[in-house]
Amino acid sequence: MVMTSAKEQAVSDEAFRAELRSWLVQNITDEFRENRDMSFRERVAVRRTWQKKLFEAGWVGVRWPKEYGGREKITKQNAAALVNVPFRQDGGDEETDLTS
Repeated sequence: MVMTSAKEQAVSDEAFRAELRSWLVQNITDEFRENRDMSFRERVAVRRTWQKKLFEAGWVGVRWPKEYGGREKITKQNAAALVNVPFRQDGGDEETDLTS
């Protein structure tokens, strides 16, 4: 096992979060937004398409093996993926902390 310093780990974690943020900004498009007028089947289709996109990019289960849609990342990076990820329905730039 390769040991890294706390500073190296912090830089690695921030790079990981930045990669996820960038991917989400580029990939959350109107195609993946649901609306009230959608039927159940339409919502399911949108969600399946989104899950496929997450799988193809390795974001389904960050700790999972790559062949199952993961990135084989360590536990701390898995948790880091959930912190301060931009998630705006209106496409704005402001970040929302998903941990609160």
